Amino acid sequence: MVKTEYNYTKAADGYTARIAAEYTSDKHQYLEQYIQIFTKAVNKSWNGNLVYIDLFSCCGKYIIPGNNIEQDGSPLIALKYSFKYYFFNDSDLKKIEALKHRILNIFPDKYDQCFFSHHDANKCIQKLCIDYPYLITRRQPLCLIFSDPNNLNPHFNTIKFISDTLKADILFHLSTGMHLRRNIKNAMQRENSEIDDFIGDSEWRNHPNMKSIIKLYFSKLYSLGYIFSYNGYPPSKPIKNSKNATLYNLFLLTKNKLGENFSKISLNYSSSQGDLFNG
Repeated sequence: MVKTEYNYTKAADGYTARIAAEYTSDKHQYLEQYIQIFTKAVNKSWNGNLVYIDLFSCCGKYIIPGNNIEQDGSPLIALKYSFKYYFFNDSDLKKIEALKHRILNIFPDKYDQCFFSHHDANKCIQKLCIDYPYLITRRQPLCLIFSDPNNLNPHFNTIKFISDTLKADILFHLSTGMHLRRNIKNAMQRENSEIDDFIGDSEWRNHPNMKSIIKLYFSKLYSLGYIFSYNGYPPSKPIKNSKNATLYNLFLLTKNKLGENFSKISLNYSSSQGDLFNG
């Protein structure tokens, strides 16, 4: 491996790969389990009209330091399963270009089903709906959206747009510790902050602690019509490090009871929300 920039390296194919922690494999395992049951269970009833959207697709490969084994990122995992179309977005054009080359090499027969963009994730969905009106036509598809940011994204208004516009389940990574807790103090000193965008308004400033902010955030998501049957929250799966400490959680936003059942079967979601409120 030849290191090219912080947290990235060159893979065996000569293209960029992300350097990732070991728990990344667990996250992608849960993603693949959900995709597998999602596509198998609803493909027939939707006549194959399924779409996968990856808001933070990165470059398609990652390497865990120590073993140097290259592993598939979320785009290459999704391409193993039956979707009609695949939409991959990343704000970094170089990562999208690396992903394109990998898909051409690994899934050449599916390349024409793939569409690529390099926008801020909060502009991506609106742009897709303009560029591909198929997503919002009368016979619109059922979408599975994977959101795996490394910051407080997507904005609440982006999720509201998805809720209002698409038929979609959203499997998303919420980093409560690293990106929320650490930013509260600085965000309080600014009129407009990433927490304001994340929550959708400035109401969180009335109770500026992580527990209150998370409760407010999920109450706003609940108002959009998503199913919250786990003590008032959506199903969640904690992602833990080698010391069994929770680093963040994967959540499923769905308006369909069947989607919630998928989460129980495929991801063995936890009904405990205690890890969310530490701090």
